[in-house]
Amino acid sequence: MSNASFKNVDLTGINFSNVDLSGVDFSRMYLSDFSMIKANLTGCNLFKTNLSYSDLSEAVLKDANFDQTILVKTNLSGADMSHAKIAGAKISKVILRNANLRGASIDKVTMMDCDLRGIDLRAATLTRVDMNNANLTGARLSQLNLKKVTLYGADFTNCNLSGSNLSSLNLVDSNFTNTQLTTNLSSLNLVDSNFTNTQLKTTNFSNAFLKRANLRNADMDRANLTHANLEDAMNLDKAKNLESVIGL
Repeated sequence: MSNASFKNVDLTGINFSNVDLSGVDFSRMYLSDFSMIKANLTGCNLFKTNLSYSDLSEAVLKDANFDQTILVKTNLSGADMSHAKIAGAKISKVILRNANLRGASIDKVTMMDCDLRGIDLRAATLTRVDMNNANLTGARLSQLNLKKVTLYGADFTNCNLSGSNLSSLNLVDSNFTNTQLTTNLSSLNLVDSNFTNTQLKTTNFSNAFLKRANLRNADMDRANLTHANLEDAMNLDKAKNLESVIGL
């Protein structure tokens, strides 16, 4: 069915699991509650397509167009969405656990109550994305580029954020337990954040707001705390390699 056209075709009751649908134009179609498990949807056009309640677990969606796609309670666990383009989509209560969005472009999206555990967002670009209170436990986030993204209260436990661009973010009350965070956090709002057991070697915290931040067992080797606000910071004395910290 590769490159087939389903315009004006009644697809009710069809099971697309394990089917090659690469290059198909599904734009503006109603595909709610469909089964597309392990389907090949490489390069598909899903512009304004309604995929709510559908199961696309382990589907291949490389280079797919998700502009203004409706994804409500859609199962995309383990799906390969690498280099997909997602702009203005409605994304609510979607399962993206262990999905691959490496190199994807995501713009003007609110990801409400989504399961993002183990997601791969390496080298992806997120612009104007609302991910407040996101559970990103175990996510692969290195070389991630974030612009105007909100992540209040996000859980980054066991993540790798090395080399990611987190400039201008507000990360109040975020959890970085056991995270690799060798990156630039200068001038960021990190009030009430948890850095327990976090890898902070050479991390730049200059002018950052670390009020009430928990630094228990964090590796601060050569971290830069120049002019950082450490008011009421917790367990700073229990952090590792404090003797090499710059500006303390």
